[in-house]
Amino acid sequence: MNDSPQRSPGQRDRSRRVSSSLSALGRWLDRIDPGTHRRIKGLRLVTAYGIAAALGALQDIAHHVPGSISLSYLAGSFALWASVSEGKSTRAGSSRDLALLSFSAGLGALVFVFLSEPLRLTGRAGPEMVLVTGAFLVGYLKRFGVLGAGIGSQIYIGELLAYGARMTTDDAVAIAIAALIATVASVVPRMLSGPAERPVTPAVLAAGPQVVPGRYSPELSMGLQAAVGALIIVILNGVVGLEESGWAITACTYVVAG
Repeated sequence: MNDSPQRSPGQRDRSRRVSSSLSALGRWLDRIDPGTHRRIKGLRLVTAYGIAAALGALQDIAHHVPGSISLSYLAGSFALWASVSEGKSTRAGSSRDLALLSFSAGLGALVFVFLSEPLRLTGRAGPEMVLVTGAFLVGYLKRFGVLGAGIGSQIYIGELLAYGARMTTDDAVAIAIAALIATVASVVPRMLSGPAERPVTPAVLAAGPQVVPGRYSPELSMGLQAAVGALIIVILNGVVGLEESGWAITACTYVVAG
């Protein structure tokens, strides 16, 4: 004898409606974002940022770090953008690239703090001259493929973060620790996502722009174009003063690189 109560027609109708609604939601998600692996990548970005921000906020770590910059903010930003730029399909390849990208952001921040010190004497726009180097690398390093493009972008992002936070050489230790935290925070979610994530490399970026004989390489042309545009913005800021000129340089850089 079966002791389990039988469901009424109304309960069966409600179950069918719920199942139909869930199926419709799944089809809608597949239309706007086909492939579960893309949603996993999005969750991984959030997780990497959260882990880095949490580790940077730990008193046992932050209390002993010299400088005035928020370690949580810096590490979270490094980890987030490293995860955005990474595009390998294996755990080993992704982990290697995430480490390189995290330290590239740290390198960009260190380049800014050491080169901007003497440039501060030239006026308000002086430190922005360092951003011109990053603008060039965003385009030029694309000649080395997806990883090269990511490294160039991370160097610029590191410079931009240091510029926006007005970092100085006193923050060098904090930058190095933030890069270490970002490496751990970005690698751990990638190891957990495993084979469910299948990054797709855009064909244009994978193949690279076509080289025309007798002309400069497309990557060098992109780098120079972005650097010249950034330099013009720096000069305008020094002459007439601009609001949020750093973001103007960023827009110029990524429009050219895109």
